[in-house]
Amino acid sequence: GYKKTNNNHHVESKRYRKTLTVRKTSNTLIRKIILPLVLMSSLSILVIMLTMSLRQTWSWMHHSPLFTINKVKLVSPLQHISNQQVASIIRQQLRGNYFTLNANHLVAALQQLGWVKYVGIRRIWPHGLDIALQEYQPLAVWNSHAILTESGQVIYPPLQTIPADLMHFNGSDQDAPKVENFYQYSQKLLKPLGLTINNVTLSPIGLWSLNFRCGTNLILGYDNINNRLNDFVKVFPYVFAGRLSDAVRVDMQYMHGMAVKWKSK
Repeated sequence: GYKKTNNNHHVESKRYRKTLTVRKTSNTLIRKIILPLVLMSSLSILVIMLTMSLRQTWSWMHHSPLFTINKVKLVSPLQHISNQQVASIIRQQLRGNYFTLNANHLVAALQQLGWVKYVGIRRIWPHGLDIALQEYQPLAVWNSHAILTESGQVIYPPLQTIPADLMHFNGSDQDAPKVENFYQYSQKLLKPLGLTINNVTLSPIGLWSLNFRCGTNLILGYDNINNRLNDFVKVFPYVFAGRLSDAVRVDMQYMHGMAVKWKSK
């Protein structure tokens, strides 16, 4: 009787171990294969749902009247460009809404006004725009039909917008920075003498000359113009103080002197 009972116990132990092995195998199969597949499927479904949601959201933002640009503010004062000109361009170029507006197209259109140096555009939530325009500052009329700016650039704004009280400079466009620099240098020397420059000219053959408000023409020649201008400043108190307006032309091209043409009395 004792041996039979022991055999039964041994058989039951083997069955138990087999059951445990089957369960472990099932758990491993679930953990390593089935569970990752379930997770991947769930993630794929989630991605699809998010993608569909984003597309729907973008479509809504693209077409919703809530984001149509209906408030445009010009945040910088204008001197040479009218508000009407800016408004006209904005009406023509304003396409899209807060999210879809092509700001580059609007910037390019505003820069065609001629006086515009810089354009800044800022979107104001949910349907506004702030526009800042920076204008070029004019130094002189250039060759009668353009503008030389304070930074030495030549721009071509509409003729009717060119101020009437500017100086008149002449030269080739490529020499514009050189002319502007010489004017600045001349101003430092001549302003203490009470002289006002009306015109600076660099001729096609390279001849430099200045015209003063009093009407006198100062010829400086083709080279060494800074030295010749300094020579004029040195002799001014002795020759021209109080009577420069009587001189029609002063020619500084001589090595050891100058030639003066006085008005006939």
